[in-house]
Amino acid sequence: MAGNKKITELDSAAPLDGSENVELVQLGGNVKISVSALKAFLASDNLLSWNMDTNLFPAGSLKGQRYYGTKTTSTLVDINGDPLPNKVIATSLVDGASTTDPAEWAFTYTIN
Repeated sequence: MAGNKKITELDSAAPLDGSENVELVQLGGNVKISVSALKAFLASDNLLSWNMDTNLFPAGSLKGQRYYGTKTTSTLVDINGDPLPNKVIATSLVDGASTTDPAEWAFTYTIN
């Protein structure tokens, strides 16, 4: 367990076959989920594309809507002020989440 490190300070994981569990934050708490279950969930969800280079979070979101963000130059940060990496999934925590306040969004950091 890495504990209290920024995502940019973590080592990359070895390839996963789907049976392993990974940890993620859901509604403010840490939970575990198998890689295969997470892949199935992400594939079944209506994941919208989001260009992070606008330096804004998506506008007009509905609570629970998920956006897959890609960037080349974005300076968006998470609630701790840490830069968001490329290929992040942002989930709106409220209807009409702020386009500038990361506290209204939950972030899932992709594995690859």
